[in-house]
Amino acid sequence: MEARAHFGYFAGTMKKILSIFVIGFACAAGLFGALNYHFIRTSKKLVIERKAEMGFKDTFVDTREWGPIDYLKNPGVANVLARGGLKDLLGDSKDASKKAEKEAKRLIDEGQKAIGDALEEAGKKLKK
Repeated sequence: MEARAHFGYFAGTMKKILSIFVIGFACAAGLFGALNYHFIRTSKKLVIERKAEMGFKDTFVDTREWGPIDYLKNPGVANVLARGGLKDLLGDSKDASKKAEKEAKRLIDEGQKAIGDALEEAGKKLKK
């Protein structure tokens, strides 16, 4: 009977030790992440990028309502976004540039057709 009681005490102690270990490991992982990574919330996604130097500066940053001045005031964050996520922020401008490229091609084609028609018309007038 005493052996069972002693085993129950041992099992309860192991649960406590395991719980403390798991909580400690989770805290250590969170601290490691906070010291070594930038977590930057943009209007499109969450950018996670490794820091150049270990520290708590600019660990969690929300840039959803930032303007150009805010990026100038925070060059570290701007640098991280330029390295790892600025392409996504400028996705709309990429679409706009593709649209402008298509429009330019269309206008060039129309211009070439108009020039060809004008030259053909001029050639007909010269033959008469």
